[in-house]
Amino acid sequence: MKIKENKSLQPIKRTETVKEENRLREFRTTIEQRRKQNPDGQPLDLREFQIGLKIGQGAFAIVRRAVHKDTQFTIALKTYDKKNLVDKEPQMAVQREINTLSDLWHPNIMKLHEVIDQRTHVHLVMELCNGMSIYHLIKKQKD
Repeated sequence: MKIKENKSLQPIKRTETVKEENRLREFRTTIEQRRKQNPDGQPLDLREFQIGLKIGQGAFAIVRRAVHKDTQFTIALKTYDKKNLVDKEPQMAVQREINTLSDLWHPNIMKLHEVIDQRTHVHLVMELCNGMSIYHLIKKQKD
């Protein structure tokens, strides 16, 4: 007996999702090409992004939504001010975050695309996760 596949249960890709995947592919290709051209340099520059509203803040960093101008790919830009990283503990915490995120590639963990290191700031170019923060999700579940 042959089992028929139920095509209605197959995942459906929305047009927006396909567009976003194409932008991500183009964004990654841009980074890879620039790394090949200049292996010792940084593949991205902050001037290539249109930086938008603040979407989060922690003890040491501010997170803003940003769009890469060439590819129109939307990212989260996590910015650390180096004046707040003078002590060894915060420096090590940022370094651990960068090392951990760059080693992991899992669908449930946001991706670190690139690090832009400037004289006064360190910027993490990260995957933008839409939706509620964990804090707001837990708060909503309590109500």
